[in-house]
Amino acid sequence: MNIAEQHGIMVADPELKQTPNGKSVVKFTIAVKRKMKDKNGEYPCDFHPCQAWNARAETIAKYFAKGSPIIVWGELHNNNYTKDGVKHYGYYINVDNFDFVGSNKNSPAARGEEVKPANYLPSEMSMGDLGEFEEVVGDESLPF
Repeated sequence: MNIAEQHGIMVADPELKQTPNGKSVVKFTIAVKRKMKDKNGEYPCDFHPCQAWNARAETIAKYFAKGSPIIVWGELHNNNYTKDGVKHYGYYINVDNFDFVGSNKNSPAARGEEVKPANYLPSEMSMGDLGEFEEVVGDESLPF
């Protein structure tokens, strides 16, 4: 079991979906600044894809938004898959627990909005099986 603890900033609003059998899943990416500066004196960021299930998923979708600080704990899961004959390698953090770092006035709850799961997923799948969730995130979209 690989346990990851990361303190980062959400780079986009979390995406809440629901499986046909009613389980909620949320996917989001956090940016985490490294502790060491690079050769230009900057602190580079690493981007960590995350997913959470059921009540955790619904809570994250309700109380977090792009720019929200969050701490996540979870297992690192392999995200290797083959698409169009090309092997892709990666990982994601399957969130077992999370914590609030501060308040976020941009969250759906703060705006008084109800959060409902979007399209149904075919089944419980790994992140690699969900091509439509793939996103490219650049430093220009970071809130810090």
